Amino acid sequence: MAVNSDERMDKMMQMMQAMMTQVDSLVEKQDSLVEKQDSLQKQVESIQKDINTFVTPLYRVHPVPEDVVSQLTDKTFHETAKKYYGGANSCVILGQLFSPKKSRNYASRWFPAVAEHIVPKAQWTVAENWGFHTTDAKNALLLLKDVELKYQAGRLTLIPAEVQPGRDELILVVEISEALKDTVIKYVDRQCSKFAPVKGKEKGRGELKELKFRDLHGQQISVRPPPHMRALFLKAEMAHRQHQELTNPSRIVDRYTQRCPSMTGDLIQRLLASNSVGPA
Repeated sequence: MAVNSDERMDKMMQMMQAMMTQVDSLVEKQDSLVEKQDSLQKQVESIQKDINTFVTPLYRVHPVPEDVVSQLTDKTFHETAKKYYGGANSCVILGQLFSPKKSRNYASRWFPAVAEHIVPKAQWTVAENWGFHTTDAKNALLLLKDVELKYQAGRLTLIPAEVQPGRDELILVVEISEALKDTVIKYVDRQCSKFAPVKGKEKGRGELKELKFRDLHGQQISVRPPPHMRALFLKAEMAHRQHQELTNPSRIVDRYTQRCPSMTGDLIQRLLASNSVGPA
């Protein structure tokens, strides 16, 4: 009986040993799977970074430094924009806010405009990915050169006001970054050299005064006919990335889609999602 008992004990020990070996093997396999999972996760994260690096820029506007003189001047673009805006030849912002009401030629004389490509001409692939062309008249705004340079650099932004029932005109709110507010607005030549300060009358009344960008902050302007809402969105998103205090257009998408039905399509919605820059 003792022999049988010992044999049974040996068999049980062997079975226990075999089970422990299997458990150890399973643990090793599990550890290996965890390592593989971690490795795959790192690869996914790396691929995602590559996608963000190479794909996202195709759908985003990027700032243009103020000291960059464009080599891609389109000689016909100004005339195209001027015609689109009914023959206007003055800055759409300063002309409305600081021109004497009784002077018809004051704005074009003292606030001369250049045709600003809302989406820069050199970034034409971004515009095409959003369904329009940088050469479209609706990709233009008429701005004083100094204002245009700041807009291109993302130091100021133009945000659509809430749509008012019964009003077809587009109202844009001017927002100025904190660092720019105390800067004097100046005339700029073709080489981007600045000289005399710009002067104007508050609401077209009172004494002339030197204008600072602070004087534009929070002001509302009317734009008729409206430019591409997609272009305005892209430019505002860029400005928000540059200066977080400026409104993030991704948080007020409805103000754009109400005026641009094409922004409600599946493709545009995916692009809007890819352009989200977080709460602000």
